[in-house]
Amino acid sequence: MDETCVPEDVSRGEVEAQLSLQLTRGLGVRRIGQLLERFGTAEGVVEASEAGFRGLHGVTASGAARLSEALGRVRSEGLAVQELERCAEAGVRLVVRGGAGYPVLLRDLPDAPPVLWVRGRVDGEDRLTLAVVGSRRCSGYGRRQAEVFAGRCASLGFTIVSGGAIGVDGVAHRSAVRSGGTTVAVIGSGLGRPYPERHEDLFHNMVDSGRGGLMSELPMLTPPSAENFPRRNRIISGMSLGTLVIEAGERSGALITARICVEEHGRELMAVPGPVDSGDSAGCHRVIREQWATLVTQPEEVLEQIAETRASLLVREEPVAKKRRVVRKAKEEPAVAKPVVDPLATLEGVPRAVAEVLREPLTLDQVVERVGRSMAEVQSVLTRLEIKGLVVRCEGRLRLRH
Repeated sequence: MDETCVPEDVSRGEVEAQLSLQLTRGLGVRRIGQLLERFGTAEGVVEASEAGFRGLHGVTASGAARLSEALGRVRSEGLAVQELERCAEAGVRLVVRGGAGYPVLLRDLPDAPPVLWVRGRVDGEDRLTLAVVGSRRCSGYGRRQAEVFAGRCASLGFTIVSGGAIGVDGVAHRSAVRSGGTTVAVIGSGLGRPYPERHEDLFHNMVDSGRGGLMSELPMLTPPSAENFPRRNRIISGMSLGTLVIEAGERSGALITARICVEEHGRELMAVPGPVDSGDSAGCHRVIREQWATLVTQPEEVLEQIAETRASLLVREEPVAKKRRVVRKAKEEPAVAKPVVDPLATLEGVPRAVAEVLREPLTLDQVVERVGRSMAEVQSVLTRLEIKGLVVRCEGRLRLRH
């Protein structure tokens, strides 16, 4: 069988065991996390005895028996192997929490999925990610704002993350691709049954163009259902530096993502205001009024907010949460010191010129004068350099981060 769907740094046995947990009825993300914490690896979980499950918090003797029986049934029926075959046939790859390819901003969150199904372009190390969410029944105003904000942010290097739904989500994905950027759709069904069906062409275009990818925490043939969508919202927020809400009513599902962004993930929330008499934007107005969200009226304001968040993440200590242990295919090589790389080496053209003059603190006007470019172009370049963590502002001046 084609092994391309199996992560290179995780053993085949561990991947099958992870899938067995995902395919066992009654096991949610938190319970799986508890099991992995107890037994160390997914293989350790599926090989555990009924007696081993009895000591788990909240698991009764009868519950331990049911869990043992359910896991045994999944293994005896070969459901994990069948799932791997479906992935291989569809060009879907699996990424495991703690392994390569897993979204770096998502992996340390307590509710991060143990396994993700991925198709197309999804860079696990991408730290420049922006969630764009909003109404399914967006107005012409909402559509225009989604096009402008998603397109501009994507052109400046952000990966646009959304839910693949009709409305603002779809507009954001299309605009990102059209602008030459990248985008990821986190869907509420299995990748073997992508939903909504109306976006089949969009999803194919995202993948085939090399500009985007699809992601799900659900097995391949899982149909869309109401409970899946609030769950996937935590992934949209969790893998993004910030969330932008465009046109959301008081009961919009986009506000679930907004709440998760602020209350659970502590990330930056922004909202685009609408006409004051429009119920379509009532949810946006509320999160702005209650100071959950920062009001933004143009893409450059989003970039400024995210630049501040990005800078704070760079100086924050690494999470001390215990990492999940994964089984490696080969023995790890001894760690060797990595050569020091000049962060400016990856820059060229105007970004390189701007960075070079900022080896000393300068005002914006001084940067424009020395580089000899327009104010608008220099501001755009500076924003991108700030987002990458290469430039900081201090007392009205800009300089390279030391």
